[in-house]
Amino acid sequence: MEKSSLNEVKVTLVGEGASGKTSLVKRLLNSSFDKKEAQTHGIKIIKHKFKVQGEDFLVNFWDFGGQEIMHATHQFFLTKRCLYVLVLDSRKDEKAEYWLNYIQSFGGNAPVIVVLNKIDENPSFDVNRQFLSKKYSNIQAYYKVSCANGDGINVLKKDIMSHLWGLELRSTAFPKGWFKVKTQMEAMPDDYIGYAQYQSICTGNHVHNTQSQKVLLELLNDLGVVLNYEQLRLYDTQVLNPLWLTNAVYRIINSPILAKSTGRFNINDLGAIINDPRYQKENPEHWSNIFKFWAPEQKILQFPEAKFLFIVAMMKQFEILFQLDEYHYLIPGLLSEEENTYDFKATDSTLAFVIEYKDFLPAAIIPRLMVKLHKYIHNNQIWKTGMVLEETLLFNSIANIVLDKESKKINIEIQGNRKRDFLSVIRETLKEINTSYQDLDVTEWIPLPELYKGEQVMVDYLELLGYEKMGQQQYFSGKLLKAFLVANLLNGIEKPEMRKEFNTCHIFISYSHLDQAYKEGVVKTFDAPRPPQQSHPLGEYQH
Repeated sequence: MEKSSLNEVKVTLVGEGASGKTSLVKRLLNSSFDKKEAQTHGIKIIKHKFKVQGEDFLVNFWDFGGQEIMHATHQFFLTKRCLYVLVLDSRKDEKAEYWLNYIQSFGGNAPVIVVLNKIDENPSFDVNRQFLSKKYSNIQAYYKVSCANGDGINVLKKDIMSHLWGLELRSTAFPKGWFKVKTQMEAMPDDYIGYAQYQSICTGNHVHNTQSQKVLLELLNDLGVVLNYEQLRLYDTQVLNPLWLTNAVYRIINSPILAKSTGRFNINDLGAIINDPRYQKENPEHWSNIFKFWAPEQKILQFPEAKFLFIVAMMKQFEILFQLDEYHYLIPGLLSEEENTYDFKATDSTLAFVIEYKDFLPAAIIPRLMVKLHKYIHNNQIWKTGMVLEETLLFNSIANIVLDKESKKINIEIQGNRKRDFLSVIRETLKEINTSYQDLDVTEWIPLPELYKGEQVMVDYLELLGYEKMGQQQYFSGKLLKAFLVANLLNGIEKPEMRKEFNTCHIFISYSHLDQAYKEGVVKTFDAPRPPQQSHPLGEYQH
């Protein structure tokens, strides 16, 4: 079978809004700097051919909008077989580690180049290179540049080409038939096709093996030629034009209609939201003067009603929105900033628990928690960084969940009859979310029952577990000069049997059947029911 190197790669540019990502791409393509460059709202995908070692190879630049509300959508498109370029703005106190953790969470150990931009305005700006390189071994190099005057651009461009040439994906051997499938799909004017049509294209180019078709589809997905979501296969939509999908999502997120309704919308209004007349065709002559290759061809994007459910299902799958009822949806990232906690009764005992993220707190943690636990939301008390949850059927408990972004902590307070059981639901759901990111460093803290100079004293949950396993009955606080019973501290947040791993088994059950099973006596005791429509361990059950 005749094969040759793919000679095509993907570059993903990330960083804060207005850091200069689009200007950097233009400079790499030998275009002039525009100080009035419009901020990217959504995503721009630019194709350009370069020549290295006498061979042509194609680079797909993915330029993401840096606004925080859009960070949650990046996960649709971030892949591991590409080069990441992190662009930092020298005029600001940039959060380099936030973005490096962000890349690591979705891109694994994909190589990263760190670009310190706008040094013409702040020449002394730098980062702790030795510290970052030791902590993030996938960093390849650092560059100080100015897109405004061109300083450092030539060296950066030369080195980027070298890194791209060495990418494994670039040298992947592609059979002749695979190239033909790729070329045909890239030439199609369609925004999307069905899987049967994809298979027809494959067989028409002598790619008959079904496994080969699946592998090819994965590679095309890595390149951004097609966006394929296996978990949404029932909607039979293989997206050929990434701009069609990204623009649909970004139009929804940035809709003035949703801004007024703080993220709430009726599915029947989606047409007016997505097909807002503000979105007109961009001037193709403007782009053709800047980029020799632009993908896909500029055109007015159309979003037919038949694809509304696919777009909503995709956003729901990636936990950007959740369904309130048959017709209504909510995007947590568009909620109000104003905190709206529940006023606990001063006479009732309160269970307190803190979850801390050491280096990186993904922006989507709280929105995803809202999505998973939206059935429990109390009296519509939700805001951008927190929520009030209530479960009356089984636990008769209510919880305040509040994010402290600066300290990277989620503070949980619960009152009610079965506080510990409700905490188990919240903790297990957060653990499920956390495990979807790579190498998150998370610590769970239990507040001690006494204050030190008016402030809480916290003890590591795992530390107390270690005390218990070693038979140590007391935990001594040096600050408080007082000993506390380990069992009392641990039992305050979970039942003793929940910690006894040797006498437990997992039960898989759908939450929708939990109440009936409980009433019929099938489930005698439980501590951590999962969110609706999820089939996962409900926690630990006694034999």
